[in-house]
Amino acid sequence: MSVLRVAVEALGADYVQWRGLVGPLIRVGFRTSQSTAQITQQGKKPRLVSWLMTLMMGLMGLFLALMAFILPKLFLLSLLVVTATALVVFFLLLANFQAVAVSPSDYQVLGYRPVSPRTYLLTRLTVTLAHQGIVAGLLAGPSVVVCGFRFGWICAVVLVLAVAMTVLGITLALISIYGSIIRRVGARRLTRTLSYIQLSLAGIYVIPLLLMERVEPSLEGLRELAPEGWILALPTVWFASIASLAGGGAGMSEWLAAALAFASLGVLGWIARDKLSLASAQQLGQVLENQAQSDSEQKHSGGKGELLGRLNVAARLIRGQFRHDTRFRMGVFGMVPLLVIYVAMSIRAPGTVDPFVGGATTFPLLGIHLAVLLAPVVFLEQLYANQSYRAGWIFYATPVDRARLAGDARHCVTLFFFVPFLALAGICLAWLFEAVWHALAHVVLLGCLGVLGMQVSQFLAPRLPFALPVKRKRTSVLPSLLMIAVSGLGVAVGPYTVFAYARPGWAIGTFVGVAVGVGLMELLLPGRLNRRLRWLESEG
Repeated sequence: MSVLRVAVEALGADYVQWRGLVGPLIRVGFRTSQSTAQITQQGKKPRLVSWLMTLMMGLMGLFLALMAFILPKLFLLSLLVVTATALVVFFLLLANFQAVAVSPSDYQVLGYRPVSPRTYLLTRLTVTLAHQGIVAGLLAGPSVVVCGFRFGWICAVVLVLAVAMTVLGITLALISIYGSIIRRVGARRLTRTLSYIQLSLAGIYVIPLLLMERVEPSLEGLRELAPEGWILALPTVWFASIASLAGGGAGMSEWLAAALAFASLGVLGWIARDKLSLASAQQLGQVLENQAQSDSEQKHSGGKGELLGRLNVAARLIRGQFRHDTRFRMGVFGMVPLLVIYVAMSIRAPGTVDPFVGGATTFPLLGIHLAVLLAPVVFLEQLYANQSYRAGWIFYATPVDRARLAGDARHCVTLFFFVPFLALAGICLAWLFEAVWHALAHVVLLGCLGVLGMQVSQFLAPRLPFALPVKRKRTSVLPSLLMIAVSGLGVAVGPYTVFAYARPGWAIGTFVGVAVGVGLMELLLPGRLNRRLRWLESEG
């Protein structure tokens, strides 16, 4: 009898049923939680961890191992590893709550079968922890090896136990939270809320840039950090103290923190037990069914008036996709943290960055220029590929003017997404320049260049909105080359504006030339779109 079978049966589960359920649920679960790019790879099995994720976690694990080699105490080493693992697992599960939430289809398949609640509970936990265990292993593995060489292999084994308990604790906590929230707000609204939370949490990366000079002197004080006082309020300290117990010389605070770690797992397991059951799956299925009926009633309850004239059809299409497509929504919102990070980096630059002032250094504005010029092209590219591209047959089965629809969609992207983004960039530039009119003139130039880039992108590769599969190679070369060209323009626009703004003739000529380019492209685009989209065939 294998050790695994003994362990499963010791937990009160049926080993044969557990083994038969784990494989299919892992395949179904990872196919659901993977990104849309992986989902649309026809004929390929879903991988537990993508190659990109493996590379990223491996590099981060090597970086943690380097820091672990420098830290003087076992507690600091374990605290570093446990905290980093906890943050990564938390963000991964935050991004894919389907990986921890019970599936309503489980009840439809298993509800009439003799599967005990304990077996289903253990199966769901196994499926959920499989992916996170691989990620935690890639992240903490190198540091565990360093711990073994520096403090002994017993400490390394206990550190593995501490990391495993941390992953289990976070998973159980999120299972309980998601299970409770889904029943109250529904899965769709939860997905939308989590996407906004992920966006706001991107601000974490701005904090080190703003506080770098203040944080550097205080790092030396962390070398004497110990599990005592206020720091015991941090859950990661509880699990990190488990590893420090194996090193010997542990005091009462370490024992207390370790006891809190084991007690917290017991409490979280007791709370989460009802969220991973077939009865819970049945209740969730009823909630989702009621939500779908409610959404259908709201959909046919009437709409808003024709507020945008000829843009109304494209505006309705983009607005509906923006509400229900997380990938599209996050692709648009994802540019905002990028702009904020570049602005935070510009704040630390010495001297003035206003190109209207003589002797200004515009290199700190490089990131802002790239963000503003690339944003409209990125927004437009987000408009085309979609997981539900097969619904694009409607464009070919109805007497719709495809060229006009594609042009109107670009106008809507400009109006709904790029103009607000440009306004945010203008506010940031006004703060950096300390001159509102300088910022307004500069952002108008950047906006016209961005619109011109979007027009060139549509001229080179005319496409219908949301009618292409996510993984499509045939038309991906030209937009990629355009991205490179726009990036080169973003590098050159800073030095050029310093030269041009100092000479009124050059400045006026630049604005007039860009405006003429935008107007000319607007005249050429309808004919180009009509020729390319008239005989286009559906991808679905």
